[in-house]
Amino acid sequence: YGAALDTLYVGSYDELFISGSSNNDVIIKSTTSNKDMIFRGNDGGVDTTLLTLNASVPSVVINDDQLDLDFVVRSPDETKALYLNAANEVFHVNHGETSFATKIHSTDGEAITVNPSGEEGVIINEDGRADIDFRVESDTNTHMFFVDAGNEIVTVGKSTAPGSDINFFVSGSGYSRGYEDSNAIACFGGDVVISGSLSAKEKHLTTHKYTESSADQMYVRFNAAGANSTPGVNNKFIAPYSGQLVKVIARSTTAMDSTVISSHQGSNGDANIGTSAIESTTVDVASANTSYEFTFSDSYFSAGYILGISVNPTTGPGNLDLTAVWEFDSYK
Repeated sequence: YGAALDTLYVGSYDELFISGSSNNDVIIKSTTSNKDMIFRGNDGGVDTTLLTLNASVPSVVINDDQLDLDFVVRSPDETKALYLNAANEVFHVNHGETSFATKIHSTDGEAITVNPSGEEGVIINEDGRADIDFRVESDTNTHMFFVDAGNEIVTVGKSTAPGSDINFFVSGSGYSRGYEDSNAIACFGGDVVISGSLSAKEKHLTTHKYTESSADQMYVRFNAAGANSTPGVNNKFIAPYSGQLVKVIARSTTAMDSTVISSHQGSNGDANIGTSAIESTTVDVASANTSYEFTFSDSYFSAGYILGISVNPTTGPGNLDLTAVWEFDSYK
């Protein structure tokens, strides 16, 4: 490659070779196999390794002695475009916060863009590629926040949404409020404004009352006070949506002792609700003028069913008041 400019000898070996080339390049190379080229400086009388070119790995190492030696790359307008502050163990990009853009590319395009002030800020997937997703992990969830670029979906807590027509999905669990470790509730602090319709599970309350001295099983009436020993026209209402009976709260002027409250249904073709219970819950109503809660877990029904409730006490209730809590899937 042209005439050698200089050769440094150590013993009988050529350690460093400097030459020119036919392209007017300057070539500096080590002639010893798998040995480092080390550039040193004198920092206040201390011999300091500034740059190491490791031929055996190979690699380029700056500050191989791990001293308080900063690394700085400058641009025309930014004195610290790249800045490794060795003492503080911090790596900065655009340390001076000038008009300097930062871009990180992947094989699919521009993945992360940090623009100067006034130029759209931080952008993920500037090229709009279907293969560049954005994902944030938590301690136990790999998709705590996920932007699925290809499917045009944003999810929280889950990698997929339960339908192709969904743009934003938050994963959670029903009936988890009040449980500290459930992590399944979406909570909004402040006002929530929705432009359009809101579909959700809807709670519906029905109230009932009747007077009875006997301990007979009675079917409560809807839209009227009283109860009947056999189900009829007054002992039912039509479910507008699918759903379930959540609970019944009972309060009587006489202690009913062991009391069974049951849910009853009828489907299309039935004139009245059936006498066979869909689900029954037993509670000891030990005190008068005290509210007792009967919870249900399997009293599901479909839209259009007729629904009813019966009460079967051990002791006549006297005056009995009931509040039933129904839950409708009105979002379907």
